[in-house]
Amino acid sequence: MKALTSRDRARLPTPDIIAAVNRVVQGWAGYFQHCAQAFSALRRFVAQRVRIYLRRKHRQRTWEYRAFPDSSLYGRLGLYRLPPGAAGRLPASAVR
Repeated sequence: MKALTSRDRARLPTPDIIAAVNRVVQGWAGYFQHCAQAFSALRRFVAQRVRIYLRRKHRQRTWEYRAFPDSSLYGRLGLYRLPPGAAGRLPASAVR
């Protein structure tokens, strides 16, 4: 993820970067589908890395959340939103 959102890729078109990030995130979603804690951490990490990429691309020095809120990331840009963790749907004996 860091390589996809690194400083040297800031000159690339945002839709291309988002498409590459979405492919990786969807793969992670399949791998970590039974761990709700992993999904929560992945959601935060992906949003943080995409915000870092966007700040570099648009040369914004602020670290404020308001510059690129979730509605912008997931709505306008089309970032893949990880579904809620599947751990809640498993039988109690399977979640340990």
